[in-house]
Amino acid sequence: MKDNFIVTVTHELRTPLVSIKGYVDHITESESNIPSRIKRQLDVVRRNTDRLLDLTNDLLNIQSFENGKLDVTLEKLNLQETLAGYVEEIQPLFRSKKQVVKLEFPDKPLLVLGNHLRLWEVMMNLLNNANKFTPEEGHIVIRVEDGDAAASVYVKDSGIGIDRKDLEQVFEPFAAIKKPTYFKGSGLGLSLTKKLVEAQGGKIWATSEGKGSGATFAFMLPKPREEVVGIVG
Repeated sequence: MKDNFIVTVTHELRTPLVSIKGYVDHITESESNIPSRIKRQLDVVRRNTDRLLDLTNDLLNIQSFENGKLDVTLEKLNLQETLAGYVEEIQPLFRSKKQVVKLEFPDKPLLVLGNHLRLWEVMMNLLNNANKFTPEEGHIVIRVEDGDAAASVYVKDSGIGIDRKDLEQVFEPFAAIKKPTYFKGSGLGLSLTKKLVEAQGGKIWATSEGKGSGATFAFMLPKPREEVVGIVG
């Protein structure tokens, strides 16, 4: 009953939010004669609508995982090529804060088993976090390492860092981790990211030297069996 209630209410909330977002986006993008004071107020409405939509989408995705209804079909992916495409998509976000993004990839193509859409969601969550918690002109490094049976991806930022005592709970939903009040979020992003990585047969972890020292979020995905056999053989 609780699960059904969450799904039903979340769907009911999402429908009007999508409508509100559509109208606000249309007004702000197509109307050129909006007074600056009204435009600022509409921007507040848009940001909070986006925030509520993120929350409802995260709730629906997590509930789908709990019910075993989220489709995760694995396929062979060229990891470097796939990640480079994701980074290109989100570059405008980094440029807006004058952040430098560096890619450190192996020279040879690296195949992994994953799901293109779900891996995109994982990377968007991690890159959005890196952007949000890293100051202007900060640095983000995305590094790929090849292993015997799996490949690892590291997203390292020069941001606010994480207290070591909080590292174990960063992937818990609504984790009570203290951070500056101007960083807003649903509290579900990293919990969903963990589920998405595990659904692709991988695992995820976080490291940090403490507050003010940046953070690294890393995950590994398995390589196709023939790749592993080839290495062992």
